Amino acid sequence: MSYKENKNYKKYCKKYKDVNNSIATLENFCKQHNCTMEIFGSLLRKDYYYGKSDIDMVLITNNVDKTSSEFEYFINRNPCINLKAKKIVSYGINKDTIYCTGILHKISVNNNGADVCIVGKKDYIRYHEFIKPTFGALTFIIMAIIKFFFYQVPLIPLKYYLKAKEILYKKRLHIVKKVNK
Repeated sequence: MSYKENKNYKKYCKKYKDVNNSIATLENFCKQHNCTMEIFGSLLRKDYYYGKSDIDMVLITNNVDKTSSEFEYFINRNPCINLKAKKIVSYGINKDTIYCTGILHKISVNNNGADVCIVGKKDYIRYHEFIKPTFGALTFIIMAIIKFFFYQVPLIPLKYYLKAKEILYKKRLHIVKKVNK
C-alpha cells in the first residue's frame, strides 16, 4: 500500500496543512529528478506528535550520489528547507553485518523535521525491511507509551527515550560517518 492510501497519513495531512505542504515540496523534487519517495514511521501510525515527531522518508534512485547532490542543490535553492546534517548510513543486522548504504539528510521543511535517506533502487528492493522497517503490535504499543511520556508528559529524559528506541527497534540503521554540510 502506498503511503498516500494510509488512513493516518491522510488524517495528519488534512489536519496539518504544513505537513502536507512539506511532503508536497519533496514530492516535487522526486518528480523533477526521477526518483521515488516512500514515507514510513510515525506519520503512518497513530503515534505521530505534530511539531515534535519527524517525518521519516526514503528516496529511491538509480544513482545515490547524483541524487544526493541534486537534493542538496534543491535544499539550498528552497527557502523553506534547511539542511541540519548529512550522514552516510548503513543498514543491516549490526555494524558488522551491513547490507546496503545510503545518504541521510536531516532537514527541516516548513519547520517540520524530516529524515530523508537516499538509497539505491536495487538495494531498496533487496533490503527494504532494513531501510523501511515494520514492527509488531507489542513493540508499537510499548513505543507509543514511551513516546507519550517523552513528548506529552515529559517524564522521560532524551537519553532514555533514545535508548528505548534503540532496544525496541533493534538499531537497523547505523551511522557510518558524518559528512560536512
